[in-house]
Amino acid sequence: GKDIDLYRFEIPSSGGAINIEVAAERLANSSQLDASLRLFRNEGTTANPRWVEIAANEDYFSKDPHIRLDFVSGGVYAV
Repeated sequence: GKDIDLYRFEIPSSGGAINIEVAAERLANSSQLDASLRLFRNEGTTANPRWVEIAANEDYFSKDPHIRLDFVSGGVYAV
């Protein structure tokens, strides 16, 4: 099946860094999960969001995805 989970978070106006990864194949009791990650930034407003994809990854560590970004300013994001 296809399962999609979304997580919303905010980066403060001073900026920051994120490190997002899925560990499935690298586990001692590895999984057959073939995950992918997509990172979106809200370019709209709270009342009228407009989500724009800014990063994506599927196979960084074999089949396990990874995204790492540094931000110089804040915003609302979803992964």
